[in-house]
Amino acid sequence: MIIWNSEWINLLETPWSIFEKVCFANLVTRKEVLRLFGSVEVKKIRGTTIGDSRRELFRLSGFDPVSLEQNLYVDIIRQNEIAITKLLMPIGYYNDHEETWFPKSLRWCRQCMSVGYHSWLHQFSLIKRCPIHMTELITQCPTCNKSIPFLISDTSLGNPFTCKCGNKLADFAGSQWSTWKYTFQITDECVKDWIERGDKKWGINDRLLFNPNSAEISTFYRECRFTSQVHQHKTSRQNSDIQLTKELYEENKQCFKSIDKYIRNKLLCKHHNCIRVLQELRKLKKGEFPPICPYAYAYIFWRQSILNAQHFYITSKKDHQFPASKSGSRNFVTQLIEETLVDLRDRLSAQINLEVSDTPGLTRMVLNRYTIEFCLNYFHQWLSIAKESAAAIRVPSWTEINKMMELSQPMIVFRHSYEIRFIQEVEVAMSHETNQRIFNKDMKCISSTKRFRKEYRQMRTFTPMGMAMKVYENPSTENKQLSEYVNRYVSRLRI
Repeated sequence: MIIWNSEWINLLETPWSIFEKVCFANLVTRKEVLRLFGSVEVKKIRGTTIGDSRRELFRLSGFDPVSLEQNLYVDIIRQNEIAITKLLMPIGYYNDHEETWFPKSLRWCRQCMSVGYHSWLHQFSLIKRCPIHMTELITQCPTCNKSIPFLISDTSLGNPFTCKCGNKLADFAGSQWSTWKYTFQITDECVKDWIERGDKKWGINDRLLFNPNSAEISTFYRECRFTSQVHQHKTSRQNSDIQLTKELYEENKQCFKSIDKYIRNKLLCKHHNCIRVLQELRKLKKGEFPPICPYAYAYIFWRQSILNAQHFYITSKKDHQFPASKSGSRNFVTQLIEETLVDLRDRLSAQINLEVSDTPGLTRMVLNRYTIEFCLNYFHQWLSIAKESAAAIRVPSWTEINKMMELSQPMIVFRHSYEIRFIQEVEVAMSHETNQRIFNKDMKCISSTKRFRKEYRQMRTFTPMGMAMKVYENPSTENKQLSEYVNRYVSRLRI
C-alpha cells in the first residue's frame, strides 16, 4: 500500500518530485518504485539494470498508467501531456525534440525544492528564473558541481532529494510529510501571460525566430528595438540554393570584416602596435617577448577562435584573408557559430511560405544581426579575462571557451510573417542585458611607455616556421635555443 496524499500534486508539478516524495514517505528506493509502478515489460526484468529509457519522466513510457492512477489518485501521464503542451503551444510550429525545451538535467529553485516541489516551469529551457520566487534556477549540485539527471535514478541521487555527494536539495528532518500541500502564485507576469494566452498573443500569421539555447520568455515581451523593412525578390530555381549559400558566405565575411574593423578602429585604436607585436610575434633580437597587451590579447584570440584559425599569429599576408567557400564544408566564415547560423537559416525556411532562396533579403538580415550581436558579446567575454590571462601567458581551454560562447549568445527574437510579400516588416526584440558591454579602459597597455615606442622600431618577427628555417640554414646553439624558446612561448598560447 503506497502512502500518498493527492493534494500534494499541483497541475505543473513534474513526476521527479512526485516520485521523490513517494520514496521519502514510504522509505523505498527508486528502483523499488519502478518495480511497483513499472510497466509489464519493466516488471519482467530480472537483472539490476533497467535503463534510462524506462526511467524517463516525459512520457513515463516505463510505467503502468493504471497502477499510477490507482495509487496516486491522479493521471500524472495525462497531467504531463497537458503541462508540456501548454508550455509549447505558443511555439508549436517549431516541432523540435522535447529535449530542446526540457533539458536532460534537473533545474530547480531552492525555495520551491525546500518544500518538495519541482515544476515543469523550472524544467522549461525558456525560463531562466523561478517564476514564483524570481530567483536564478540551480543547474548543478552546489557541493559537487555535478548535474543531476532528470530521471528516476539511483545513480546520481542517494536518499530522496539528496545528491550522491550527500548534499540535500531539500531537508525534511523533523517535518510532517503528511501535511505537505504546496500552493503557489506565479509572480513573473511574462510567464503568466505565456501560460494563459501565449498562443493568442501573436497573430496566426506571425512567426517568432530565435535560438532555443539562448532565448527566454521575457525576451518575447520586450519592446522591439527596431523594425526593418526587407525587400524580397524572386530568384531562378536553377542552382538557387547553391547560389544562396555562396552569397550568404560572402555576406557573412563582409559582416565579420565590418565588426573586425569596428573593434580595431573604434575600441582598440590606441593598440594597433600592440596587436602587431603579438600577431607577428615581434621582439628584440635578444631577450624575451615583451609583456602582452591585454587589449591585443582579447582581440587576437577572439579573432582566432571565432574564425577557427590554425594559429593566433600570422606568417604571411594571406593569413589575413579568409579561406574560399567550399560546397559542403564551410557555410560561414564565423566558424564558431556556424551551426547556430545554419540552424537559424533552416528554422526560417520552415517558418515562411517560400524557399529561403526566394527570400535572400530576410535571411541576410536575420543572420547578420545575430552575427553582429554574438561577435560583440564574445569580444567582451575575451576582454573580461584578458588582464589575468595575458599576464600569465595562457589561453583558456575549449571547455572555458564554450562557456564564454554560451554567455555570448544574444537573447534576440525576430518577429516576422509567415506570408511573404514584396516588402516584409521584421521586428527585432532583445534583452537589455545584451547591450551591457562594459569596455575596461583601466588595463595596462605596454605601448603607453616611451621605452616600448622606441624599441618597437627595432623589433623583428620570430615565428616558429621562421626559426625552423633559420636553424636549418645555421644550426648554431644560439639559434636552436631561440627556436626552442619561441616554440615554448607559442605552445603556452595554443588553444
